[in-house]
Amino acid sequence: MADPANFDLKSLLDALIYAESNNDPMAVSKDGAVGLTQMMPSTAVNPRNDVKSIFDRADAQGFGYSDKSPSSASGLLADPNLSYMMGDDYLRAMLDLNNGEIDRALAAYNWGPTNAMNWSGKFSDLPAESKDYIPKIRSKYEDLTGSTLPEYGTYGTQLVVSPVPKPKPIGLLSR
Repeated sequence: MADPANFDLKSLLDALIYAESNNDPMAVSKDGAVGLTQMMPSTAVNPRNDVKSIFDRADAQGFGYSDKSPSSASGLLADPNLSYMMGDDYLRAMLDLNNGEIDRALAAYNWGPTNAMNWSGKFSDLPAESKDYIPKIRSKYEDLTGSTLPEYGTYGTQLVVSPVPKPKPIGLLSR
């Protein structure tokens, strides 16, 4: 593994938003993902990985929803501030879950955490959507920052690369 490099998490999230919704807070995907960060309402209700739910976020902003269903979450995700906060927390969680491996974290955001954790690491083994998604985010990040997004990274003062890296596949499974 190369030494982890610092990267701009805000610019990464901005690039993700561009890839997800083209900066449209009212965007809704064919699968039902909503808002700037195109989060599924069911994920927003129960995001796991130490991420607060959309209702916890809404309560902190003074919205106070008694109906904590995915359909209510869908309405909340259309709020640009709540969508941004959820996307930021969820992206950080995916980076932490994947030991700072940025492409795997992006795959987890797009394809699901379990799928990304079981991914061979070989780009050709990704589903078509993720094969397009990751380079689109990398390209937009470069446009926004003028620098290349590293393979592994740290953001702020928090190191997101584990001290003992996961072994990389060898032979036919390597990139």
